[in-house]
Amino acid sequence: MGTVLSTCSVATAQNATQAAKPHKIGLIDMAYIFKNYDKFIAERKLIEEELQVKSEEAKGQGEKIARLQEALKAMNPTSPEFSAAEKEYAAAVAGFKADASRIKRELVMKEADLYKRTYLEVTTIIGKYAQAYNYTLILRYSNETVEAEDGPQEVMQKMSSLVVYHEQGNDITANVLDYMNNKYKEAAGGAGGATAPSSGTRR
Repeated sequence: MGTVLSTCSVATAQNATQAAKPHKIGLIDMAYIFKNYDKFIAERKLIEEELQVKSEEAKGQGEKIARLQEALKAMNPTSPEFSAAEKEYAAAVAGFKADASRIKRELVMKEADLYKRTYLEVTTIIGKYAQAYNYTLILRYSNETVEAEDGPQEVMQKMSSLVVYHEQGNDITANVLDYMNNKYKEAAGGAGGATAPSSGTRR
């Protein structure tokens, strides 16, 4: 009987300790992370470069179509050559539109995948950071403030933030970003190492 009571007392004490654990709230500026995460910037640049290459290829196709169109204008509409050239022109236009649609779809999917992978990577790091420094809740917010030169849309967007006041120590953005950038540099063979993110504030 005494053993049972002792066990119950220990369990009650543990539950009381857990219940008494204070909340510790952190804030993360996700937009700032995406704008300044070196890995995300590098991969997005590759997508933009691919878009540039595809645009140059499309420009060449467009010039070919323009030449075919000019050739049609110089032909007799009743001639056999005109009929063949017209078919070639129609096929070139259809191919151009199909290629443009496919390229746009592929690039949109690549960019969406990049955002998804980066978001999952960030949230994983945030979870580890929260556990390491005993945060019970991490909220997403924007560190941007309303400025006099902001337009109405920008003002409304900034005013929609749920966080209207916070202490500087609540913002863990810089710590998470520094860790992620150091980790990326280390993986890329650069200087620096991916030490655990500190509990300091954003610089």
